[in-house]
Amino acid sequence: MIGKEAKEKGYANIEEVYEILKSRKPAELKYEQQVVLDYVTKFKANKKLYAKVSSILEGTELPESIRYKILEVLPKSELLLKQILASEKASLPEEKREEILKATADSV
Repeated sequence: MIGKEAKEKGYANIEEVYEILKSRKPAELKYEQQVVLDYVTKFKANKKLYAKVSSILEGTELPESIRYKILEVLPKSELLLKQILASEKASLPEEKREEILKATADSV
């Protein structure tokens, strides 16, 4: 990618990365992209779960980086969710935390 610039900068969750890379032909993928595709294929959750957790996070004032980290990790424990929030000194109301944990626990 030497000499090329990014068209857009921003965050993408695992589901979005999967959709982007899956839409390309295998011959078009460079080594790094193939490694990423293998990773996201292994660890991606279902679209319904991403949509549910994403909708819970929509009305919050969390930084975009924290919202995407929660979508990436999909924490199943209160401790892990609090650690993600603490990484940028963010807070989330208890009812929203409970909604997220209920949604991720239901996905097991």
